[in-house]
This record gives sequence, C-alpha cells and structure tokens, in this order.
Amino acid sequence: MKRSILGDSMKYLLFPFSLLYSFITSIRNECFNRQWKKSVSFNIPIISIGNLKVGGTGKTPHTEYLARLLMPQYFIGILSRGYGRKTKGFVLADKSCSAATIGDEPYQYFWKWSQHIRVAVSEKRVVGVRHLLALPQPPTLILLDDAFQHRHIKPGLQILLTEYSQPFYLDFVLPMGRLRESRSGASRADLIVITKCPSGLSSQNAEMIRQQVIKYAPSSEVFFSYIKYGEIQSMFSHDLLPTRNPSASVLLVTGIASGSLVYKELIDQGFRVFRHLEYSDHHSYTKAEVEFILELIERENLLLITTEKDAVKLKDILPSTVKAYFMPIEIDILYDKELFNNRIVQFASQKH
Repeated sequence: MKRSILGDSMKYLLFPFSLLYSFITSIRNECFNRQWKKSVSFNIPIISIGNLKVGGTGKTPHTEYLARLLMPQYFIGILSRGYGRKTKGFVLADKSCSAATIGDEPYQYFWKWSQHIRVAVSEKRVVGVRHLLALPQPPTLILLDDAFQHRHIKPGLQILLTEYSQPFYLDFVLPMGRLRESRSGASRADLIVITKCPSGLSSQNAEMIRQQVIKYAPSSEVFFSYIKYGEIQSMFSHDLLPTRNPSASVLLVTGIASGSLVYKELIDQGFRVFRHLEYSDHHSYTKAEVEFILELIERENLLLITTEKDAVKLKDILPSTVKAYFMPIEIDILYDKELFNNRIVQFASQKH
C-alpha cells in the first residue's frame, strides 16, 4: 500500500511538467492548424499509421495489414524513421541493408517483401517521400510508419492506433503519462483503431469504448483489432515447429513492447517455457547477450523462440545450426472488417 501511495504521489508531482509539455505541443499543433508552419502534400495516396503514446501500440502489424490489403493493386512504398538504426538521412533498403542500417521494423518489411515493395527510412518524411518519388520505379502509394506527430507532411488518410488495455483517453501527457501530446490530438485522425483487443470483445464493451473515443475525436471512425499468432517458423529454413511439443523446453527471447503476450501464447499452445529473456522494445543484441543465449541453449538443450521483429536481428548473429524459431503475428479487424477495408481501398483509389 505504501508503495502504491508513493507511486501516485510521484505521478501527480509530475503534473505541472505535463501541463508545460502539453502547452508546448499544443502551440506547435496550432501553428500547423493555422498554416503558420507548412505541411507538404503530394499527388499520391499517402496513409499515415501512428499513435499518441510513446511505445508500442502495434504499428508494425497494422502497417503490414494495409500492405497486404493494397499490394495487389499498388506498388507500395513504406517510409519509416528507422528507430534504433546506426545511420542517418535517407536510406533505401537493398540487399546489403540490415536492422543496424535501417532499423528492425523496416528491415522486417524488407525481409518479407523485398521483391514487391520499396522500403526506406528518413528522419524527415518530406525528404523521404521526395526521394521515393524520384526513383526510376516510384511507388504508387506510400505508407508512413509512425508519423502521426510528423506534421511537416500532410497524409491523405490518418490512422491512429491506441491500445485496448491503455487507451489514450485514460492516459496523460509526458512525463505524468505516456502521451506525446494531449488527448485532443486524436481529432486529427480519420480512423482510430483500438488495438490488441480480446478476440471475444463484446459489442457492448466495444460501444462503450467508442463513446469514450469520440469525446475527443467526434469526426473519426472507430474500429477494433486483435492479434493473431501464426505458425511458428524456423529462422534458418522453411520448417514449421509443431504448435504443441511437450518434450521441448523453450527459451523465449523478446525485445518488443509486450513480450508477456508472446509468453502467454506459448503457454496456451502447450510449450514449456524454461526462461523468458525480456528486453526493451527495439533492443540491439550485444555480443555478450548472444553468447549467454547460446550458452543457455546448449546447457539446457532448449529451443529458441523469438518474435519476428527480433528474428530479423538475431538471424544475422546466431549460428545457423541453432534450433531457432520465430512466432509471426498479424492483426485482424473485429466487427466492421469489410467497412474498414473499404475505407482504405476507397481512399487509395481516389484521384490525388
């Protein structure tokens, strides 16, 4: 109880700093709203996927969902900041790239679809789009990964993500909470997706959430998504790991926002998790950490299971003889999937 009271006290001591941060970001937003600061538009469909919160809300699987939906009709470019990369400026992904040069999430896109899409990173999104459009074969549609606060570019469609367990309307601005700007920023979104919902979310609960959201974003359409786990795949071959393998003990390694969800999924599938090494989101694995992982695997005769996001980094630094697997994830839309898909497709097909 004492710890809880102390935690609440510290939280509210930060309230004045949150007010200051909120004031600064609101001034910045107002400058863009009044066009005192310039937002650049392009004659190409551009969709932004982002959030209000610092941390993971599921941007990567939602970006992939849109890519799968639109790939049959459009040559897609995915532009990201490339969080955690060791390079600067515009970088176009090619066969020589890695998670270190473009970031783990962009590298994941490239790893999956290098023959079908363009993947690039740039801190300045306007510069990035211009570079993409200057390519000999430019994309016909661009997805901006994590660009909700990047207002120097004006996408045609804004998609805002917020977690079911930590919705923006219950959160506070930094440092008291995790929001990058005030809750009212949600009003810029065309579509708002409540992510990581229980697959059995009732329509009554969904409507209650929707009513809370539209208090801050009355013109936005609200949708709900949930995570689907795919079949566990080998990191170094095309083999699949049986979903139930009671004779095997697992070392789970995660460097994502919610590693506990992957742990729960493995337990639900019947695996025995010997140990969970849980690192922070976008973690870059050191030589010492890799040596520890390999030692643990050998000593305890473990299978290594990780996330797809971590696999793109670990596959370049682990021996190919290691029994290493990853669990891919996708998202799906609850209730109004056809309506959501139609909104995306209709926007993309409009003249820009």
